[in-house]
Amino acid sequence: MAKTSSSYVCQQCQAKFASWFGKCPSCDSWNSLVETVGVPSGSKRRAETQPLQRLVDIKTVGKKWMSTGFPDIDRLLSGGFLPGMVMLLAGNPGIGKSTLLLQIAASLKQPTLYIAGEESPEQIRYRADRVGSIPPTLSVLPELNVDAVIAAIETHKPAFVVIDSIQTMSTSDLLGAAGSIGQVRECASRLTIAAKRVGAAIAMIGHVTKTGAVAGPMTLEHIVDTVVMLEGEERLNLRILRVLKHRFGTTDETAFFSMNESGFVSASDPSRLFFSEETVGRPGMALVPALHGRRPLMVEIQALTAPTVLSYPRRVSVGLETERLHVLLAVLLRHGRVELGTEDVFMNVVGGLSLQDPGVDLAVCMAVYSGFRGRAVPGGVAFIGEVGLLGELRPPSRLADRVKEAKRFEISRLVGPNISTRDGWDVRTLEDCLRHVFEERVHG
Repeated sequence: MAKTSSSYVCQQCQAKFASWFGKCPSCDSWNSLVETVGVPSGSKRRAETQPLQRLVDIKTVGKKWMSTGFPDIDRLLSGGFLPGMVMLLAGNPGIGKSTLLLQIAASLKQPTLYIAGEESPEQIRYRADRVGSIPPTLSVLPELNVDAVIAAIETHKPAFVVIDSIQTMSTSDLLGAAGSIGQVRECASRLTIAAKRVGAAIAMIGHVTKTGAVAGPMTLEHIVDTVVMLEGEERLNLRILRVLKHRFGTTDETAFFSMNESGFVSASDPSRLFFSEETVGRPGMALVPALHGRRPLMVEIQALTAPTVLSYPRRVSVGLETERLHVLLAVLLRHGRVELGTEDVFMNVVGGLSLQDPGVDLAVCMAVYSGFRGRAVPGGVAFIGEVGLLGELRPPSRLADRVKEAKRFEISRLVGPNISTRDGWDVRTLEDCLRHVFEERVHG
């Protein structure tokens, strides 16, 4: 049998070397050499071509979705798992990735294989006893060699496979340690090929870096069909599933869960997690029907200002980009006459939610203004709209869905651009909004 050799390929100039260098001798790039499986020695590479097919002659077959047991996850994945589908579930350590996939594996009514790379079978059994019943169709294989894992998949032909985790898998064809760029890329590629050949759906668990990105090479995200991020604060019970890539559907969906001793439980009304009626009527609070993915949520924005004791005032933002907060504070200074040059400003999205929605701009401005002036926003009022640099307000996307969510929480007045008189106040500038809500003239 021909022996497989490996080489180190520079990711910048594609030069090949027999050993690893910290600096590429060809292009002088640092840490750019990655171990790659080469052509087996003593053999010639043969290109096996498949016969050409006209696209009009290819017959389509119905998709056979496997339900995950969680309606919200089925919606997230456009129906569940497809045979041959490969999903990467990423998240911080301890966030609950293994628990979630174990619950999904236990809910399936088809043969399932759990590859234990980080825990022993006894540890997995302990977690399974804690989160629910164990079906006889669920098997565990403690294995770190990806080739042995593929052999087990081809032998037992399970419908669903959990790889916990891809960073622990390795192949003897490469010299690098498990978790290295070369090992992760090669193992993920081999597992994906096996999934398509056998028709098994595979869910890989992956870790994230300090910056929140998926650990490993970028090709890992390109290889798989779906990338799902599990987010949330470890000190809180809230967990959020967000799709980053999905070849079989949209990437705008999110799912919300609460995590307890029994595992993951779907949040029937996630908006209740992000604001409290106890804070209504207090300075520094504003409500907004925000979009998280495609789902509208009633969210509470809190802001606090305090005289600074430092040379430069602090700007702390939790749940919203700090750069965006800086822009909104500058607009408040210019068009709302809010002098914050000697004030520390702290802004928080209640509940640990992170928002990328520009429609929350107006609510952030109103929360800061309310906290700075010490005047509470009237009860039953929520804000919506994107704030421009000139103080103008722009209507956000999916306005009708946001209005519907606001009505569900008995918001009597929704303030923003393009709001009908039936639903609230139609304001077109930040100055008009301040005048309507607080009955103040900002200029003049």
